[in-house]
Amino acid sequence: MKKQIFLAISLSLLFTGCVTSQHEAPVPQTSLDGSWKSTTSNAHIRFEKGKLSGNDGCNQFIGSYSSDGTRITVSENMMSTMMACPAMEQSANFKTALISAKIYENNTSTLVLLGADGKPLLELQALSKIPVEGVYSLNYLNNGKQIITQVKSPITMILSNDGKMDGSTGCNQYTTTYTIKENQITIGFPATTRMICTPELMEQEQNFISALQKSSKISRNGERWEVRDDTGALQFSMIQK
Repeated sequence: MKKQIFLAISLSLLFTGCVTSQHEAPVPQTSLDGSWKSTTSNAHIRFEKGKLSGNDGCNQFIGSYSSDGTRITVSENMMSTMMACPAMEQSANFKTALISAKIYENNTSTLVLLGADGKPLLELQALSKIPVEGVYSLNYLNNGKQIITQVKSPITMILSNDGKMDGSTGCNQYTTTYTIKENQITIGFPATTRMICTPELMEQEQNFISALQKSSKISRNGERWEVRDDTGALQFSMIQK
């Protein structure tokens, strides 16, 4: 009888120890890195290795942050454009909430920033890391002299899930192939129609084809994707129509 009681107590302690151990086991934290969009406004933000950038629904901003476990500290020293917009109060509230955040909860699809009291301040939704199938427009392009300029005539890009890319250079139609793996992009040499356009548009077309060939890395910055070469120089940015 004593042996049975001793065995029952031992098993009880063993199971209790297992439950306690499981409960106290550290939960791995998900990185903040990535692009996120507010669930209540047009504001969006990108976290990347201690740096942040985005748009508060009106103005562009850049700044810095630090994180430790589930804790986050956003520096109040942010640089921002100074445009006046109808939703200035909403934009100001977004920035105030961002700076006031002390804790974050990230389940990879939703990021919630909370204050020191644990109350939610901002809810953000994850934006896809790579472009999905659809139609995109390019409004800014590297002019071949490492200067990003606004295009003279709209450049379009249609991406298909089967790896096909086609669209307009602003002068001629083009078609090619592409692959994207993580943040790496490879674009084939495009075949184009042969229409003659103004010198400005022909130059734009050549700059665009050159930018496609130099494309190496792709990353999301808010609503747009930025495509860069091996040196990190921006070749073009695009946004889904």
